[in-house]
Amino acid sequence: MAIVKNEIPSLRWYNEYLLESLIETYPDENDNFYVEKEQEIKSLIEFLNHFVTYLAHICNGSPKKISTYFEKYIQTEFNTLQANEWNDILVFGYPVEKKVKEQCVLWFTPDDQRFINFMYYIASPIMRSITNEVSHYGDKLLVTSS
Repeated sequence: MAIVKNEIPSLRWYNEYLLESLIETYPDENDNFYVEKEQEIKSLIEFLNHFVTYLAHICNGSPKKISTYFEKYIQTEFNTLQANEWNDILVFGYPVEKKVKEQCVLWFTPDDQRFINFMYYIASPIMRSITNEVSHYGDKLLVTSS
């Protein structure tokens, strides 16, 4: 399934994609099923937002550091153990040694998730207050402070 839109991929776009694919994949389910799945999607999007804030904070805006930290969470080799109930083409599982099919996915262990959420909890208010204060003085100062 491909969704073609005239916009840059974003969390909003990814949220719409997941919701549309949910309805297309499970057209005959009851409302409780959809509510539960929509909550899972909301949690996923919220975590990805936390991950972006974590990257911005930990890397101080350095593109090289951002790519290094981002690549730390990319896994390419997975076994076929299904780790969720989605019927996506992408098969989730646990990292293993070499397999025939290689896929690139973001993989966060429970410890990674706790750490990223904790960093978001600590860094987000600080980043917001700095950005709000500096935004009164102009874009150049805003860029240098982030």
